[in-house]
Amino acid sequence: MITRSSILPIPRVMALTFAGLMSLSIAGCSDDDNGVVADTTTDEDIGTDTTSSVEGINFDNFLEGSITGDITEVDCTLSDGSESRCYQFEVVGEPLDHAPGPYCPGLVSDTAEAGGKWLDNGIMYDLDGAFIAGLADFYGDPDWQLHDAQSGVINVTNTPESCLAAAQLNPPEEWWNYCIECTIEGVGGPVPILHTIPIVPVARAVTEELDNTFPGVSLNGVGLSFPADLAGILATYNIAALDDCGGHVNNAISYHYHAATGCWHEIDQSDDHAALIGYAMDGYAIHSMTNLDGGEPTDLDECRGHTDESRGYHYHVADPGENRFIGCFHGEVAEVEGGGGPGGPGGPPAAGG
Repeated sequence: MITRSSILPIPRVMALTFAGLMSLSIAGCSDDDNGVVADTTTDEDIGTDTTSSVEGINFDNFLEGSITGDITEVDCTLSDGSESRCYQFEVVGEPLDHAPGPYCPGLVSDTAEAGGKWLDNGIMYDLDGAFIAGLADFYGDPDWQLHDAQSGVINVTNTPESCLAAAQLNPPEEWWNYCIECTIEGVGGPVPILHTIPIVPVARAVTEELDNTFPGVSLNGVGLSFPADLAGILATYNIAALDDCGGHVNNAISYHYHAATGCWHEIDQSDDHAALIGYAMDGYAIHSMTNLDGGEPTDLDECRGHTDESRGYHYHVADPGENRFIGCFHGEVAEVEGGGGPGGPGGPPAAGG
């Protein structure tokens, strides 16, 4: 049976824009008439070299502790209107394999170690003090002024109150020119997310745009976000900082990723293929951008996917600076009630991504 009555993230007062701005081991279950999937995860399964031979989710690949509660099988309706069977499982909603942050430097003299990342025009930049100090030149606009010219102190939303004030759609002008950062603790803790994903992926006749739908989930239980509303953020002279792992926090879904930088839990492949890093909401696997030889596959389709004999159809994530993970959905996704978007968290863009 399903362990929660809602398929939506726990409601919060506001959401940030950067996503537009925005744990605990798999519980052992019995294989009974309710369709509960038995837990087969062992310590030996976690992080070992393996090459998937079938399409669809293999829960042994998830980091121990990243799924909380039961994994169930439920009836579901796919985006083409067909009836199917889906997995339902809840991820803990915070990274267990790395510490979030840092995000914003505090002084213009701070080095890259004191800050995280910013992405723009396909490039990911180190968010050090010098980058903040040079924003007026970087964007060709003298109204960019995130620091005090005399003290070198950078405007940072380093309290829960300032985070909520600046990290919203169209914040008041007194909250322009800030480096926005929020913490998991400051927004009330991690938000578990219940995902509904087809057990057997079903290819679409015509691929589907992602819109404001989370495209997938990483193997450490953190959501992969849809593209950030960079234009909306830049319009208020704000920077919605990412950490070095490509993630940050909002108060709707807590910590989530906007870029794959190579520091999460992954599963190496036995044939030197790019590592497995997560699963898309249509059930197909998501792999890192490049193979072990450093080369990116040359036959990717518009969704950034291709097919091989070992893995079937699967995706490769985009470069970290591209503000996306995949280009579109190759497969049908589960339609969920309550407005949460296909398969998991979604909805209109907020303010800090």
